[in-house]
Amino acid sequence: MKILNIFSLLLVTLVSYASAQGCRGSPPNPSCSGPRHSGWLGIRCSGVRSMWHYNAVARRCQPLHYWGCGGNNNRWCNRAVCEQRCRR
Repeated sequence: MKILNIFSLLLVTLVSYASAQGCRGSPPNPSCSGPRHSGWLGIRCSGVRSMWHYNAVARRCQPLHYWGCGGNNNRWCNRAVCEQRCRR
């Protein structure tokens, strides 16, 4: 039973890490600094994505609708990764 619990935890961690690293719209080097920037919509853009940004004033991660082009590096695939990397 203990081995099953450890395996399950490892699997959840691995899936979370993989999904956080590979979402569309993620910048190459996500950052916790910079204002909220939704980018813009264009013909060659990837389309609207629900993402997260870190609000340094509120000291928490908040939802962001990313339009698919531009923006800054303060853009995270999910809340868990945003909080893990930005909240201190």
